[in-house]
Amino acid sequence: MFVTFALQQPQFSYAIPSAVMSTRQTVKSHKLARNSVVRFTVPYDTPSPPTSAPRHERQAVMENPWLPPDDLEMGLDVDTTQCEKALASDYVDLTQELARKLAEEKKKKKKKRSLASSRPMLLWKKSFRDIYLGELLRSEGRGDVWDKGDTKCFDCRARKSEQPNVGVFRCRDCFIPHLTCKDCCVRRHRMLPFHNIEQWTGSTFIKSSLKKLGLRIQLNHTGMACSKPEACHSKFVILHTNGIHQVNVDYCGCRPVPKIRQLLRRGLYPASQENPRTCATFSLLDHMHMLSLTSKCSTYDYYKALEKLTNNTGINLPHSKYRPLSRMLLQWRHLKMLKRAGRGHDRNGIAGTKDGELAVLCPSCPHPGINLPDKWQEASASERFLYAVILCMDANFRLKNQLVSNYSVDPGLGRGWSYTVSREPFEEYVRSRINDVDVDGDESKGCGLQAVEQANTKYNKGLRYTGVTAVSCGRSEMVMPCSVGNLHKGEKYANMDFGFASTLRFFIGLMLIIVSYDAACQWFVKYAKRVRDYWPKGLKPPPTQTFLAVIPKMHEEGHKKTKNHEQFSFNLTPGVGHTDGECPERIW
Repeated sequence: MFVTFALQQPQFSYAIPSAVMSTRQTVKSHKLARNSVVRFTVPYDTPSPPTSAPRHERQAVMENPWLPPDDLEMGLDVDTTQCEKALASDYVDLTQELARKLAEEKKKKKKKRSLASSRPMLLWKKSFRDIYLGELLRSEGRGDVWDKGDTKCFDCRARKSEQPNVGVFRCRDCFIPHLTCKDCCVRRHRMLPFHNIEQWTGSTFIKSSLKKLGLRIQLNHTGMACSKPEACHSKFVILHTNGIHQVNVDYCGCRPVPKIRQLLRRGLYPASQENPRTCATFSLLDHMHMLSLTSKCSTYDYYKALEKLTNNTGINLPHSKYRPLSRMLLQWRHLKMLKRAGRGHDRNGIAGTKDGELAVLCPSCPHPGINLPDKWQEASASERFLYAVILCMDANFRLKNQLVSNYSVDPGLGRGWSYTVSREPFEEYVRSRINDVDVDGDESKGCGLQAVEQANTKYNKGLRYTGVTAVSCGRSEMVMPCSVGNLHKGEKYANMDFGFASTLRFFIGLMLIIVSYDAACQWFVKYAKRVRDYWPKGLKPPPTQTFLAVIPKMHEEGHKKTKNHEQFSFNLTPGVGHTDGECPERIW
């Protein structure tokens, strides 16, 4: 009994025993067509009973094994060594070939690193340290000057003066420190009045100044000349990035321009307005502003560095300008905010600035009319999370304010214009809710937060404010406009509500607000009642907004176990992704 298998290519492949190859019937073609069929007749080991009906042919499908076409002249058997050699001659292993090429390229590229590349400090120590030290000492001396006994002023010789003067002055800030005479040194520095000058005494250099050499800075004239110059204060001081300089400044008396305008037009920021005695260059204020943002350098440390650049001996120091510098830097930052917000181009001027107008809006938060598509309000319930904002609230009890000064002496330059709340309405609202308990005041439902429990300890005595509260974006961790407020005593509902309500003014058009707060399990219980009965009329949210309260992930374990507490979990809130709500902790 024989059964015929129809093998259709390509499907799956398997080996055919050599014992049955004699019964193979091959399609008579030198090249197999696609999906061609090869039939095999295979005998059964046990015969069928004579009474049984004739069996139908059983067909099996085999994958095209990608074999070359049969060579009828050679008659190679697929199980023979000759067939394997023929197949190997037509087969190229691209993987091995690619690996071989990569290995060759890597071998070519792999070169021994030089000492300058592998151990640069060792090379400098062995071969170049003495050279560097020698050139450093050479720069402290006269260098090439007077090398061949020529003591004349370099500029006088360059101008081919008949009687060149002796060069004894050099500049530490100029690129080429030529030794020049007094007149040539002053002429060189008419446009560079804040350079440091040294004088050669015959054995060493001593510190001098352009003021001693007779340089005068003329204001309000590009030609540096005025028919009616007015001298400045005799102890006029200018702070620059390379030190503290005493200079002679002449105001313009031929034109009716105020003194402070003349100074500002020359890049000098006056510390006072009536009769300025101290100025800082715009370059110094920009440098200090950027340095304080990147390195957290304090104004005091920066000024101490200026003092040491001026005189590092610690004696005969100039009169301290630390307080004027602090005022100038504070004003400079404020002016930068106004400039970037376009307040200088508004017809209403600075007085027309609105609350939060100087703050930088979070680019990842949804803002209707700015970064939302048309008809976003018609989104289905399953897509509404795309247009939701995640706001994270928290309080910081370490940012305390001492009872030192007051607002009449040191008023805020723009309270409520950027990130802090407006002081007057905030204080009024907090006083109206002075009898409110703390957010964590109910011990039976408390959150168990250590920061709140320590808010009223003895270490808070003598403080005007015990901390601050803020609202930030749950995505980008940017602080929201008009969200930072003071804490008078503890973390009360009134303080938290006002900062949150002030922030909601910038998201009036949104429909879903997700609020992350470590005490959300209590703060949100009577939220609707507080909004209805206590919130100021101008801060109440529209009725179309939906609020969803959640607890930051790190604070979940610290809360007391209460029933239905999982409703505040980020992990069970749809549409928040992997947001943890802990951005305020990272900001603090």
